[in-house]
Parts: sequence; structure tokens; C-alpha cells
Amino acid sequence: MVYFLLLAKKTITDKSKIALILGYVAFVTIVFLGVVYLFSSLTLSQSAFLSWDAYHYHTIAFLSYNFSNVAFFPLFPLVWSLSGLSVYGISIFNLILFLLFFFLLSKELKNCPLETTLFLSIPSLIFMALPYSESIFFLASVLMLLGMNKEKFYWVLIGLFIASLSRPVFTVFIPAFLISELLSNRTIKQKLVRSTLFIFVAISGLLFASYIQFRETDVWFAAFKVQQHWDTYFRLPDFPLRSWAAGIPTRLDGLALLFGTVAGVVVLLRIFKNKVLSKFSFSQSEIFALSYLAGISLTVLFFRGGWLPSLNRYVFATAFFIVAFNLFLRLKFKISWKVVGISFLIITAYWLMFESYGHIQTLLKFALVSLIPIGILLFKNENKTVRQIAFISIIAVNVVFQIYFYFRHLSSDWVG
Repeated sequence: MVYFLLLAKKTITDKSKIALILGYVAFVTIVFLGVVYLFSSLTLSQSAFLSWDAYHYHTIAFLSYNFSNVAFFPLFPLVWSLSGLSVYGISIFNLILFLLFFFLLSKELKNCPLETTLFLSIPSLIFMALPYSESIFFLASVLMLLGMNKEKFYWVLIGLFIASLSRPVFTVFIPAFLISELLSNRTIKQKLVRSTLFIFVAISGLLFASYIQFRETDVWFAAFKVQQHWDTYFRLPDFPLRSWAAGIPTRLDGLALLFGTVAGVVVLLRIFKNKVLSKFSFSQSEIFALSYLAGISLTVLFFRGGWLPSLNRYVFATAFFIVAFNLFLRLKFKISWKVVGISFLIITAYWLMFESYGHIQTLLKFALVSLIPIGILLFKNENKTVRQIAFISIIAVNVVFQIYFYFRHLSSDWVG
């Protein structure tokens, strides 16, 4: 009852927001455990938590790097090793770390209770409660975004250095920052100084990560040298687009690519001073977030040749997606039913790149996924009742899939 009273409020205090966040986590945890106990034979053993990338992080943390795992950057396994935590312990640590920085980001964005719940319910955030590097990357990203908002550039550089030790993100971060600086109101000298420092710290983080790996492998830049063995190199994508697992993972990664494409279009329109977008103000952190989403989507698309494995994790399980989504919620405009209908047709055509036409059942499954972006567009409908129904419906769908994806991962099925 208290939780629903908090949801009904338009604004809440910091303490109430903390209670809201913890209440959401408690609710999802209880429902998940109830589903496992009543309807599944799944055992929550440590091995269940070590599926996919978690296994590689565990090997690095407690054994060493080898040729099969050098693609994973060293900061998270180093933290895990130094903490000495069990698989359960590091998963709880990651969750707490994420919740802390999620609260700081939500406080900065001034989200209302429903918006806070919406962001918490993003299905791909399951990786924040697993032995993955997502929480540390989220921490670094929030530092960068808050530093941009508060004009504390050293926060940006600290966050960048941490992120550079967590993932090979410099190829996306550098152009994203250059774009955000280009569109800022700073002088040319300020832009040059800040961009130079940003590039220097990004490269320094990369070199330090490479040095850590070199100490165990005797190979400099091993993470990049192994990529071709993982079939990662620049080329035009093959069609149909696909992911490492058919069905829901492919549609989820396809949805991530759709959002990344939209983000890229917004950035391009902003660069070329589109008349419609010029009516709205964009902060540097928002431009950076949009540029990241576009950049990571393009990187996966063109360096995997049409395969989109883990793209949903790189897009949705980030602070950048939350900031970009919040921008959409913040901008004051209305979307007519005509625009909604046209958007549905465009999205349906987009799914043809994933061979959605193969069978009527396949087409219908992709059409159901289309209802998610359509539901989000309805957040801007002229009718208040429609907006409220769309908001609640998206949250409900998110919660169901969040629980399902966590269950799926613990069953060693691919999510991202």
C-alpha cells in the first residue's frame, strides 16, 4: 500500500525515492523467488550465476587471463579478486553499486516515482545483479554524465578512466565526446583543451588495461589481437540481421538497434540544426548519451557483420539509455494517432531486415515487439488517459520480461 502511495505522487523526497527503489527491488525479488519455487526446478547454485561472460570474469579474477578471455577488460575481475566475494556476494555487491548510482542519476534527472519505476524495470538491467561488469560501467558513466551537468570536468575524466578499464569503449566515447563538445557553447580553445584531455585519459585507460593483460599474457593489446578470432572486424553487415540466439534475444537486440538508430538520427538532425529540434534545448550529457547509443549500435552492426550479440546489454543496461529516455520524457510535444500509425508501419518494415517475413508466426512475434516503441510513443499522446495506460502497461511488460530474462540467464540460456 505504501509503495503505491509513493507511485501516485508527482514528486518525492530523497528518502522516499530510496524507499521506492528498494521497494521495487524487494517486489521483483519476491516474485522471482516465488516463480522459481512454485513453477520451476531451477536451483540457484553458484554455477547458475556463472553462465556466459560471468564464467570468463570468474576465471580472470581467480585464475588468470588466457587467449579465450582477453577480450574482457580487467577492472571488474580485479575488484572481484580483491574483494574475495563469492558468486552470490559479488552479484549483491553489483546490485548495491548500481542502486546507489541509479539513485544519484535519478536525483539529478528529477524523475517522478513512475519514471523512476519505469527506468528500474528496464529488462536488460538484470545484468546489474549478476557477476558482470555492467555495474562498474554504470558507475563510471554516471560520474561522466553528472560531471557534464555540474561542469566538473574532473568527474568526467575520472569516470572515463574507470570506464576505459572496464570496457574497450574509447572508439565510441571519443567521437561521442567530440560531437557533444562541437554542439556546446564553449569557445574553440575550451573545446580543444577539453577534447585533448578526454582523448589523453581514454588512451591512458586503454594502455593501463593493456598493461594489466600484458603482465599475464606477454602480449600487448591482446584484447584487440584476439578479436579477429572472434570474427570481429569492420565489414558491411550481411542480411538478414541476427543474434546469437533466435527468437526473443534476436528481437531484443533488434529493438536495441532500432533505439540506437533513432538516437543517431536525432544527433545528426541536431548537428545540421534541424528547425524542429532547434526549438528544444539539449544538455551536453544528453548529446553524449545519444551519441553513445548511436555509436555502440553502429560499432556492433559493422564490426560483427550483421550479428548483434549483446547489443541490448550495451544499449539498454546503461546510464546513457536512461538519460536519452529521460530526454524523450522531458521534451514537451504531442504525437498524434496518425504519427503513431505511420511509426508502426515503419517499425514493421524495419523488422524485414530480420527476416520477419519467413512465417506468419514470426511476423506476429515481431509485431508484438513493435508495441513496445509504439507504447513509448503513446507517452506523448494528447489524451491523458492514453498516456497513463501506456506508461503503466510498459512498466508491467518490463517487469515480466525482467523476471523472465533473469530466470533465462540462470538457466544458461542466452540473453545478451
